[in-house]
Amino acid sequence: MGRYSLHIAFLISTTLSFAFGFLLASNLHEDVSLQASTASQIPNDSSAKVIENQTDQSQLKPGFSNPAFASTGLQTSSENLDTLWKQIQGANTTAAEVAVLSKLEALAANNPAVLEEIMHRYDARVDEKTKRMIKFVLTGGGGQSPNVQAFSLQLAASDDPIRRKDGFELLQAATAAKTPQVSNLAMRTLQNEQDPAILSLAAGALRYAVVDPAQAEIVKAQLYSLTQHQDAAVRAQSLQTLAVWDKTGAAENNLYQGLSDPASQVRQAAIEAIGESGTRSDRLKKQLLSMISSQQEEPITKAGALAVLEKFSLNPNEYASYRKIQGDVSSALKAGDEADGG
Repeated sequence: MGRYSLHIAFLISTTLSFAFGFLLASNLHEDVSLQASTASQIPNDSSAKVIENQTDQSQLKPGFSNPAFASTGLQTSSENLDTLWKQIQGANTTAAEVAVLSKLEALAANNPAVLEEIMHRYDARVDEKTKRMIKFVLTGGGGQSPNVQAFSLQLAASDDPIRRKDGFELLQAATAAKTPQVSNLAMRTLQNEQDPAILSLAAGALRYAVVDPAQAEIVKAQLYSLTQHQDAAVRAQSLQTLAVWDKTGAAENNLYQGLSDPASQVRQAAIEAIGESGTRSDRLKKQLLSMISSQQEEPITKAGALAVLEKFSLNPNEYASYRKIQGDVSSALKAGDEADGG
């Protein structure tokens, strides 16, 4: 999670997504964990076809390992790619790694052949650092490429649970990837997937998707059900996506339950969902006021609750309490940043 603002007013003026730094699912520059699950079906979609055997190689090779790119005559780009690749592998600090990754991202953004080669170097069994490199580039300068979206779709539709997870991480991070193909795959995944990590990512991929009205009610029913899932990440992402899909206030009970969830990420997601959906009720307000007064609640969660409470009508006593706690939370966040060296 990124550093928090030193002043509560800034937290209130920003979106709750920023305040929490919560989208797990959604920031690939920071979180690229592996997890296994049962298989899902590969969609019959021509847009998900990419270069044959593109994701089947088990070894990384120096130079342009894909012969189709080796013959393009882009020797200089090949040398630059290999040089940067080695520099990243040898980076011993996060700052050094990010600096080289930015150069690699720029190289791929300006050279489609390099971008294709980076995709070709992907394999589900590569080490985590190499996979993080590839995802960083594909969700950055290459994130708008149709080929990257097709590559991501192919991974997300794989029988291999590791590839499925990687594919959905790429699709969730790509802002331009909200196509019918992505939505259809995500909907099928909600029905069939058993792995909580992939379920959460599929729900995230649907957050701002546009689907056929006839299917919308089915998706909402699935999201309502997933807010009761045993996995906290699934509950959290389902609440966030449901807030976009249903702004009628029908999710009030689910949001109220989320505010009392034992997992802080679910409580934070419920707060964000209240702000996103515009849902209001006296018991939601009461629970939010209770959260900001709690000695056990985290300062960052309190900051989000304060931001949402700004949209509720408060009586004089509630407002006085709100103002006092606002100052306390600001001090706590500032102390936390100073302790972290910020």
